[in-house]
Amino acid sequence: MPSQTGKTFLVTVLASVAPRSWQRKADMSEEKGENALENIRAETNATPGDLELMMLDLANFESIENFAKAFKEKHKKLDVLVNNAGVFLPPHEKTPDGLEITMHTNHYGPFLLTHLLLDPLKAAAPSRIVWVASEAEQFGLIDWDDLRGEKDDKSDINMYGRTKVFNLMTSLELNRRLAGSGVVCLACHPGIASTDLYNKMDTSSKLTAKAMAGVNTLVGQSEERGALSLAFCATVPELQEHGGTFYGPNQINLWNTAERKPVNPLAKNANDCARLYNETRRILEECIGHPVPIAA
Repeated sequence: MPSQTGKTFLVTVLASVAPRSWQRKADMSEEKGENALENIRAETNATPGDLELMMLDLANFESIENFAKAFKEKHKKLDVLVNNAGVFLPPHEKTPDGLEITMHTNHYGPFLLTHLLLDPLKAAAPSRIVWVASEAEQFGLIDWDDLRGEKDDKSDINMYGRTKVFNLMTSLELNRRLAGSGVVCLACHPGIASTDLYNKMDTSSKLTAKAMAGVNTLVGQSEERGALSLAFCATVPELQEHGGTFYGPNQINLWNTAERKPVNPLAKNANDCARLYNETRRILEECIGHPVPIAA
């Protein structure tokens, strides 16, 4: 990895989802975040000023707008935005904005955050946006009449797969729209990695969570190796010329980071990608009551 000295990175990380309640344990999440930063500083000898924690709720549009405003007041330039945070099989709920929680956190939240940060990204050009997708993109389906997830009565693996193909499609379409701006979009997936992802699943799915955690322990790679595709997309200079590409382990070897093609035909269809992008903007603007910044 080349030196990243002088660059500003923003990486979204999910702390937890409060079960069956919209009363977020913000104090606990902030404490966990500060502890994580201390661990990183200890491992890397980073100075306190090199790392900063800012709180954000991707399932709340007001929180996203407040976060973006605060970030832009502190930082005029953003070299790399990594849309990493997401939820996997959370307790089924509708968010305060009326969206299914997985759809809101994994798709609409990052979409809005990204567009609100386009100015500092353009100011730092050449810069990039990394979308962390998943191999679950391959079984994601679209119901064009229900892009809010209102018809679904559970936040299951099908909803997760839908949001992950949406991440991939957004990366492809946004990269096209940002052509010539100096900002590129890249997508990646980590493969199977030994993280606490399954511990954050819906507590009503304990048996499923334990089974998936067991498989993960047997065949999963370490957290560090699982982050390789993300780090690759975020830092390798040559990828600035390859916007719109997708990187991660292939389906045979879980431990390689290589360019791969989307499996889902939706992500191969430019018209579908454009339609999803436009519909997402429309729904967002209905929710927040004002225009979403234009990507160009």
